[in-house]
Amino acid sequence: MSASLTSTTTSPAEPAPAPVAAARRRWVDGRLLSWGGPLAAVALSLRYTQRAWGPRAVAGDDVRAHMLRAQWAVDQLWRHGRLDGLLPAFAAGYQEFLFFGQGFTALVLIVRALTFGQLSTAGAMKVIAVGALAAFPLAVAFLARSYGLSPRAAGAAALASLLVNNPFGVGLSAVFGSFLVPQQVAAILACLCMGGVLRLITDPRPRWVVVTAVSAALILVTHIITAVIVVVLLALTIPTVMLTGLPGRRDADGAPSRWGGWRAAAAGLAVAGVVAIGLSAFWLVPFLAHLDLRGPVTTWATPRLGSRLSDIAASRYLFRPWVPWIVLAGAAVALARVLRHRPWALALVVAPVGYVAVSRALMAVAPGNGIIKQLENRGIGLAAVIACFGLAAVVGAAARVAGGVVRPVVADAGALAAMVVLVAVTSGPWISIAGSQPPPSAGLTGAARFLRTWLAPGARFAEIRQFPQDVIASGGVAHPDFYLAWATGHPTLNEFNAESTSARQVAFQAEQALQLPPDYDAVLFARDGVTAVVSTNAAATRYLRQSPAFAPVWRGSGWSVLAIRPELGHPEPATMVSTPGPATATRTSTDPQLVRVSVETASPQVATVAVAWSPRWRARLDGRPVPIQRTWDDLVAVNVPAGTSALALDWSPDPWSTVGVLVTLATTAALATFGVRAMRRRRSEDR
Repeated sequence: MSASLTSTTTSPAEPAPAPVAAARRRWVDGRLLSWGGPLAAVALSLRYTQRAWGPRAVAGDDVRAHMLRAQWAVDQLWRHGRLDGLLPAFAAGYQEFLFFGQGFTALVLIVRALTFGQLSTAGAMKVIAVGALAAFPLAVAFLARSYGLSPRAAGAAALASLLVNNPFGVGLSAVFGSFLVPQQVAAILACLCMGGVLRLITDPRPRWVVVTAVSAALILVTHIITAVIVVVLLALTIPTVMLTGLPGRRDADGAPSRWGGWRAAAAGLAVAGVVAIGLSAFWLVPFLAHLDLRGPVTTWATPRLGSRLSDIAASRYLFRPWVPWIVLAGAAVALARVLRHRPWALALVVAPVGYVAVSRALMAVAPGNGIIKQLENRGIGLAAVIACFGLAAVVGAAARVAGGVVRPVVADAGALAAMVVLVAVTSGPWISIAGSQPPPSAGLTGAARFLRTWLAPGARFAEIRQFPQDVIASGGVAHPDFYLAWATGHPTLNEFNAESTSARQVAFQAEQALQLPPDYDAVLFARDGVTAVVSTNAAATRYLRQSPAFAPVWRGSGWSVLAIRPELGHPEPATMVSTPGPATATRTSTDPQLVRVSVETASPQVATVAVAWSPRWRARLDGRPVPIQRTWDDLVAVNVPAGTSALALDWSPDPWSTVGVLVTLATTAALATFGVRAMRRRRSEDR
């Protein structure tokens, strides 16, 4: 017995049987590039962000504005069971989550919760900024596979995504320049959504319906412009892949199938769309119901097409030197592979080129539309990533061919090394972009200390914006106004995300102050509830002091704080009330959702309250409901009688928000029920 056992047992030193060795080789083939590419891309992303690690807030123009809205949402809204409310931190107050969804702020809260509160809001944002850059190549690899590229090519595509750097969205410049981290997060979701749609076309199973629906819903509540970008890219991609043959589907003779299973795919896409709308309805319904409240869109200008193409070709935009031509060569090879019936090849060229063409056409048709105005700038980075898929396909094919000459693992290692070198050489200069916020100057910190103690609770200030002089005076802090609001805990009249406020005139008062007569500035600032104005240089201070309404109360390192003196006999700006005639006012509540003011006047007047108008405001005068007026500058006004009156403004529930929440709850319950039933069905089948 022992002899027979010995004769049939394979020694560890002996080679494995031929079928086992062949299977092992097949498993190993391509794995180094398909897995190593994304992992190397993650490692490079972390390496590029290393300068941002540390105790200070992450670099980026809008980082402190996002910190303010996140902290406010957690402290003032979500702890009290409210999904939205009046954010007092900017302008005359924003219904911040009406046009800019809760997705990114919720992610900040999740990261803090996962660390049991050990991370601050600033720390959570730094983790998200670094994590969004590192996770993007993984999502790109998923999208590349969904387009029909091989595992090797998908691994190369993950690395190729690091070749793209769009300062208006996707890449190091976007994250650490303007702090477009919500868009970077949405770009990850965009890859998952587009990948889910493409897989649904070839494999209409419930899993891809869920992936598509959930990722689409998250895009909507995180960055709605990215949702439009995804729609345009899919509108170009889907017809192209269907006309050239769906990846993964074959006819009986082995040729690519063009139309097989399209009914099931269309049904799956329809279900995914309905579920996505249902899941995001808590935000989408009030968004659509209140489009009339949308403020002006502040964005970057889009250059002429010739200038943009010239900048790309000259590596002044989007790519580093030589990369545009390498990507163009990959696209040419992709076009050549159309003749070899590669169903994905044409889409890799049609999607990015067509995206620019469609965005330009839409801008010509509707030049004033806020979203269309941003379409090319915001989406060209994602389109460029898809354009890199042709290069990735060439690298993957070269590794496969070389694997027939040398060992496949050696071929993959060579391809992986070549891609890493290409990314490292061309992306290296971008490393300097990543970093942390510089320490504020002595003048900025001094102004913050003074305002923190001098301003009354809830009082509003304004910083005279003179870009880039005020940035230089602040020691490199991109937005001194946002820094002051964060450091003092007081709201600023300066705007952020102006499309979220209905008070359009008020939002830009601080930016336009030096273009108006100082006396008129003082009247407007007092009407807007501004108690103090911060000036960053002596010239601006001298200009404002031409009006006696501006009284200096602090000076240091070239910075000044000027108090606003109201007209004689009129309410103090800190009360948030202004009247055309003599009156006095006392503010008795600093809760932005519950404005309480006592107004005393000798004759009936119209009292203007410096909060942005919204149909959600409800007014009571001495306990009795009274109508609210909308002023010329979109503030709230109420008629008050002679004598002393108690004016109360309450931010009331929005019926549209209630409808949206109910739809979201119903959709979530239906999705959960479907998932439970599917699991039970699978278990019963396994038995």
